Amino acid sequence: MKEVEKANKLYYSISEISKIIDEKQHTLIYWEKNLPFLKPRKSKSGKRRYTKKHLELFKTVKENIREKQLTLAGTKVVMENPELATEETNEETVVLSKEEFNELVEILQLMIMYMKSKK
Repeated sequence: MKEVEKANKLYYSISEISKIIDEKQHTLIYWEKNLPFLKPRKSKSGKRRYTKKHLELFKTVKENIREKQLTLAGTKVVMENPELATEETNEETVVLSKEEFNELVEILQLMIMYMKSKK
């Protein structure tokens, strides 16, 4: 655990979050703009003030994007619907998608055959 994270702090600055999770500040701001649940409170002077919960959310976002290779949109969906995050659910979705795809290919092939027969 990094030194900054060890402290039992109420608030973290963006530079502290950046150091803890090893991401550039501009990346954190980009994520914050696209993921509303990352939006921090701001001090009277306008500085971002992140809580421990924000820190944990940033870690999860980083894991989803960097390790699980999800897009930002995918990360948003998974984090807003935690039941979608399980591998089992994802595997079932892929299988269903393949089955649906095969059905659509079959339908298209039948349509093409029908159209050719009309000529």
